[in-house]
Amino acid sequence: MQNASVQHASARRAFGEGWALARPFWRAAGERRAWLLLAAVVALTLGTVWINVRFSVWNNRFYDTLQNHDLPGFWHQLGVFCMLAAVFIVVAVYRQYLQQLLFMQWRTWLTTDGEKEVVLDSEPESMFWPRIDDMVLGWFVPEHLL
Repeated sequence: MQNASVQHASARRAFGEGWALARPFWRAAGERRAWLLLAAVVALTLGTVWINVRFSVWNNRFYDTLQNHDLPGFWHQLGVFCMLAAVFIVVAVYRQYLQQLLFMQWRTWLTTDGEKEVVLDSEPESMFWPRIDDMVLGWFVPEHLL
C-alpha cells in the first residue's frame, strides 16, 4: 500500500515539474497559435478514432456481404473502404504535420525564451534540466573518468 502512495507522490511530483516547465510556453506571446495547434491535433486524433470505429463497422458489413455472396454489396463495400482509407490517410498525415509544427514551436520557444525562463532563472541545484554539456559528457565519458 505504501509503495502505491510513493508512486503516486512521485508521479504527482513529476507532473508538477513538467507543468512548471511547460506553463510559460502556454502563456507566452504566441500562445494562441500553440493552443490552436493543440486543439487541431486533439480534434484530428478524435477524428482518427471515429474513422477507426467506422472501419470496425465496415469490417462487419464487408464480411457479411462475403458470407452472403453478394457481389454488388461487395463492390459497394470496397468503395466504402477506399473512401475510409483515403480520409484516414489525409487526417493522419495532417495530424502528424500539425503535431510536428507544435513540437517545433515548443522546441523553438524552449531554446530561445524558455531557456531564459526555465534554466537561467533556476537555482543550479534544483534545475529541472542538467546543462547540455554535462549530459553529453555523462553519455560519452564514464563517471570514474570525470
